[in-house]
Amino acid sequence: MPREWTWVLETIRRILLTGDEAEFVRTLGRHLKRERFLLEEKCDYGAARRRIEDSRRSPFDLIVMVGTVPTPGMYEFLDWVKKVHPQTSVLLLSGIGFDQRAAETMRPDMDGHGQQPITPKEMIALIRRIDRNRRRISRR
Repeated sequence: MPREWTWVLETIRRILLTGDEAEFVRTLGRHLKRERFLLEEKCDYGAARRRIEDSRRSPFDLIVMVGTVPTPGMYEFLDWVKKVHPQTSVLLLSGIGFDQRAAETMRPDMDGHGQQPITPKEMIALIRRIDRNRRRISRR
């Protein structure tokens, strides 16, 4: 039986988890799978992009990007996702905070960012906030 906070989500079920910290991606993935999300993990942005390109449309409601320090690869992937699949939300987890370049790319009404380290409960709260914003926008 799903836990309370995931069964109330209406717009987020499928999540792609990617980033340059393979161990953190796997650990976070285990927590999200316990919450019954349909989750795929790709431990680099190139593999994540190929996975999305292999489908006719993006099968993901949310892409979680993990990076201690922003990299050119992260920005290229973020820009590409926003151009090709603007309906897909992105949650950026960074060890150094949210920088100006990411802020310019993200949509404040649908996307989010978090600071590492992050607890599973904090992660679910971020996902719930994105879901709530997506529902509000889709009802307009």
